[in-house]
Amino acid sequence: AADVIYTINLETEKITYTSPSIKKMLGYTTEECLSLSAKDVVTTESYTIQRQKLLEALINTKQEPEFMELEAMHKDGHIIPVEIHVSIVFDKQGNPVEILGVSRDITKRKKAEKKYRTLVNTMQEGLVGVDANWNINFVNDRFVEIIGYPKEQLIGNSFYKLISKDTVSVAEKQHELRIDGKNSLYELELITSDKKKLSVLCSPNPSYDINCNYLGGFGLISDITERKIIEKEKEESQK
Repeated sequence: AADVIYTINLETEKITYTSPSIKKMLGYTTEECLSLSAKDVVTTESYTIQRQKLLEALINTKQEPEFMELEAMHKDGHIIPVEIHVSIVFDKQGNPVEILGVSRDITKRKKAEKKYRTLVNTMQEGLVGVDANWNINFVNDRFVEIIGYPKEQLIGNSFYKLISKDTVSVAEKQHELRIDGKNSLYELELITSDKKKLSVLCSPNPSYDINCNYLGGFGLISDITERKIIEKEKEESQK
């Protein structure tokens, strides 16, 4: 197996088995691992996280696998991001005796995520993610710059709170269209943190489940305030 399969004694925290793939992932042979403990192969912070989750699982007598993203320590000292699934193994009397884990190197995935985050946060447009009720669950740096509120104040709050009263009916209509599976560009007025009105163009990308139920989605937000001012001035000059 490409993933590393391992067992750890719960009482001593000593590694009692690893699959041969440990050599490729962490540089240790299976024999070398038998002299190591759980805290020798992860960072201090990751060891604390793992221990806390396992203690909670023991207290709650949870037998389903726990999922964690941790930082493993290679034999040469460099850190490797890993995704692990761990289960507590019980003996015939129902006593917890060891941990059975499966660990996967997610270095490539983490690099791709970092590249994606960089791309998203250097976009010229704002990007906003909402759930099915239009509560905000994601914003990029550009949208924070456009609207003026810190990210912490935006996440978890309704997108409707940012919309001017003059165009909230437009947003409500668009929300109904999303639920019905329809999609289109539309304009809104947003209110910034310093109470200024911004004209924006929304380009939605809705998401649906297999039963076509609306789940939310992402929307590109382009600030067109200056363009609207120019259009209005041109219109007045033509009159």
